[in-house]
Amino acid sequence: MSDATASQGRAGLAQRPWIWVASTDDLVARPAGHEPDGVISWGGLWPASGGGFVTWADKQDTPSHPDSTGDHLVIWDNRTDRAYQVEPTAGLDLSGVGEGWLVWHSEWDPVPVWRGVRLEALALPAEP
Repeated sequence: MSDATASQGRAGLAQRPWIWVASTDDLVARPAGHEPDGVISWGGLWPASGGGFVTWADKQDTPSHPDSTGDHLVIWDNRTDRAYQVEPTAGLDLSGVGEGWLVWHSEWDPVPVWRGVRLEALALPAEP
């Protein structure tokens, strides 16, 4: 994660964290495209990785992009080096990816429930 103003917040928390990725081939870190829907997001939270994918909660309720549904699930695909927003995932607080599955939990659910989808069902593009 990268946030030049992380230590400037009263609680010492990151203000606009971005998710970064690096290949074990070169170990060169680069942003994972934290703006999957083409708008400026507030920041990426709670990253998880597995099988060439990275997932995170993308905080989007900002003055420049009002979204009362809060955080959304984003998945970054190593094959295309692009991030994609997965819907419906409003209120996302945790996610995970691996063994061909994408799973997540929404804090908005009345009862703690994990949801999941096979990665192949997302129909992510195979090429950039």
